[in-house]
Amino acid sequence: MNIKITILIAVSCVMSLGWLAYSNFSLSASEIKVTKVEFGAVDLDFGVLERGVPRIGTFPFENTGDYPLVIYDVQASCGCTDVDWPRQPVNPGDSGEIEVSYDAKFPGRFVKSAKVYCNSVDGFEVLRIRGEVELGGQ
Repeated sequence: MNIKITILIAVSCVMSLGWLAYSNFSLSASEIKVTKVEFGAVDLDFGVLERGVPRIGTFPFENTGDYPLVIYDVQASCGCTDVDWPRQPVNPGDSGEIEVSYDAKFPGRFVKSAKVYCNSVDGFEVLRIRGEVELGGQ
């Protein structure tokens, strides 16, 4: 009986601490500042790639809004594509870039995308890479 009470108290404490942490660190919708981001291009043609040789492309952007741009996450459409992006806020008027790499393991034409989740007007931006991997190579 005492063990059940101890467990109940422990679970209650953990839940209370979790609620306290959530309520102190979460942002309300009114606190999120929406800004504008402009990409130089959202579609990048890699052309013809040698099979087995990865290709890296960059998508430069500028924060043209009035508040810092925060990129929360970038999700690639498949495991053959890796992305890297600024983890720190990008101030108004400043620039940055998102780097997308394609592993080129499989021959044939490809079109892949990366969805950039941020505090832009739409809440996300979509970037695309395309090209063709040669039949030869590895």
